[in-house]
Amino acid sequence: MLKSYFITGLRNLLKQKFYSFINILGLTVGLTCSTLIFLYVSHELSYDKFHADYENTYRVGITGSLAGQTFNAVVACAPMAQTIQEEFPEVESAIRLNSWDNVLISYEDKAFTEENILLADSNFFEFFNFKLIEGDPSTALTGVNKIVVSEDAAIKYFNWKGPGDSAPLGKIIHLGTGDRTCEVTGIVENMPSNSHIPYDMVFSMVSWDQSKSTAWVSNNFYTYFKKRPDVPIEETQEK
Repeated sequence: MLKSYFITGLRNLLKQKFYSFINILGLTVGLTCSTLIFLYVSHELSYDKFHADYENTYRVGITGSLAGQTFNAVVACAPMAQTIQEEFPEVESAIRLNSWDNVLISYEDKAFTEENILLADSNFFEFFNFKLIEGDPSTALTGVNKIVVSEDAAIKYFNWKGPGDSAPLGKIIHLGTGDRTCEVTGIVENMPSNSHIPYDMVFSMVSWDQSKSTAWVSNNFYTYFKKRPDVPIEETQEK
């Protein structure tokens, strides 16, 4: 029975080749477009969900007015992270991030302009689930002028051959055109494609003088906090 249906259908296709071609082409294009849309939407919806506590992680936003002008911003001032952690019992931990671009990085005879240098507080690898391949996640960004490089950066600057090869920990690289030097303290996996936080290198936040500011009027930091999982979001908003 199925063989008979198949033969009849094939005969009809061959009898009306032009219309058969149009129908098959339309079906193929439709299925291809649907598949691509599905893959795109699935990727977009997966952003940052590889972090273990993504459902309890929030970024601080600011709404205010200055000189009669209302503004909305996703950056906050330097003291914000520490203050919300101290003042709100619902907050389990907090962190500040910033980014630099077009920064000259050099090591021996190699020099490249880096587009994604992330500045992060020392708890970066404990707050987020970016995997550190080499180095100690609890201390890699502790101290002044410490830097963690991505896999690609380690290959580019130090000819690192991957896990198992001697890691360039302790190597000294130069940042910018001045005399600032940084110690490599770790290698982190390349940035996932579904992360909204870009990086090629992660620089210790304490190295940036502005991170020590106590002013509440200069908003230069992306500030995140984790809410304690046993506290509902409605209670956090009311407080």
